[in-house]
Amino acid sequence: MVIKLKFKIFSIICALVCISCSTPQSLNNTGQMNTGTLCLSIPYGTATSELGVIISGIEKEGPKSFFAQGDYFYILDSVKKRIAIFADGEFYRAVSINNCSYPLDLLVFQERFFVYDNPDQPTVYEIDLNGQILNQFAVTIPGHETKWLSLTRNNHVAVIDCNYNEYELDPPTNKFKKGKKGISTVFNNNAYWIQKTQDGKLHLLSLESSIDIPIESEGITTGVEIIGYDLEGNIYVIANDMANTSKVTGEFTARKFDRFGNPSGSAVIPISDYYYMPVRMAQITPDGTVYLMVSGENSLEIRKLVLNK
Repeated sequence: MVIKLKFKIFSIICALVCISCSTPQSLNNTGQMNTGTLCLSIPYGTATSELGVIISGIEKEGPKSFFAQGDYFYILDSVKKRIAIFADGEFYRAVSINNCSYPLDLLVFQERFFVYDNPDQPTVYEIDLNGQILNQFAVTIPGHETKWLSLTRNNHVAVIDCNYNEYELDPPTNKFKKGKKGISTVFNNNAYWIQKTQDGKLHLLSLESSIDIPIESEGITTGVEIIGYDLEGNIYVIANDMANTSKVTGEFTARKFDRFGNPSGSAVIPISDYYYMPVRMAQITPDGTVYLMVSGENSLEIRKLVLNK
């Protein structure tokens, strides 16, 4: 339980620094209402179509991650130790991952599930669509905490640590090999990370192209976490912002930048929307669709964000 609480606090830090649709609303950083779309709402409970949660003292555990692919949403139902699959807004089926002790992140790639499990003895499981374990990889990253799973520019599954280092799965050894610094993109074969300099400015960096791009950071008070890229080279981040509206005390902001660091869209999600804190809060699809997993008190929502300029 101590280990879980430690990782939960760490996950929050990473997130901060880390169908037919109806219309919810959220505030943007100018105090105006920003319209998004609700794609899926799943209640918590014991039924097969419902997701598991645990509340015990200060501990609140819910689904930790998700993955959007076409018309399918895959929810990492960590409490029930399964991957719950939804299609066209309805429960489709579930894949058991009972072998996991504390599943934290999910990646779907080439008709395989990759699940990151247990911060005490970290392991990545490669699982087929029926729940059969095909491989498992011991995660040994000296001195660095694991952030989440990702794909490299070579389409290899990798673990990303909190220093933005890629560690690719190495099937011959069932371990990992260190790759590039940064989070890989596919549009120009570079890997990027964000760093705050001594003057407090944020910079998008890439060693391979000697890129140092100042990022517009007005209103950002804690930090920025890269959450993905699209095929046009736009960069998407989640930032922790200073609230400038009387209705909220703090905000997550999803922001979009072009490859030159120019802001091209944003949408703010108040922290009060979250009752259970996930490891993976958002996903960017190749066409630039931004999906957000919001773990509320009574249900989990998948929202499609509209990033307004």
